[in-house]
Amino acid sequence: MKQSVMALASALLMAAIATQPATAESSCKGLDNSPCDSKAQCHWVNGYTRKDGVKVSGHCRKSASRKGAKSEPSSRSSSQKDSS
Repeated sequence: MKQSVMALASALLMAAIATQPATAESSCKGLDNSPCDSKAQCHWVNGYTRKDGVKVSGHCRKSASRKGAKSEPSSRSSSQKDSS
C-alpha cells in the first residue's frame, strides 16, 4: 500500500513538472507605453498593419539580449534609409 502511494505521488509530481511552461513569462508582457519605456529590458512597438492586412496593436516587448546589440531600436524604416 505504501509503495503504491509513493508511486502515485511520484507520478503526480512528474506530471506537474512536465506541464510547466519552458520559460517564465516576460516582465514586459502587458505593460502600457509609459511603464514599458521606463524598464531598461523592454521597448514599445507601435501598432502596424501586416502585409496580410491584419492590424497589430502597439505592445511592449522584451529587448533583444544579443551581444553588441544597440539599447535603442532604430527608428528608421527601410523606406527612410538612404539609397546609396
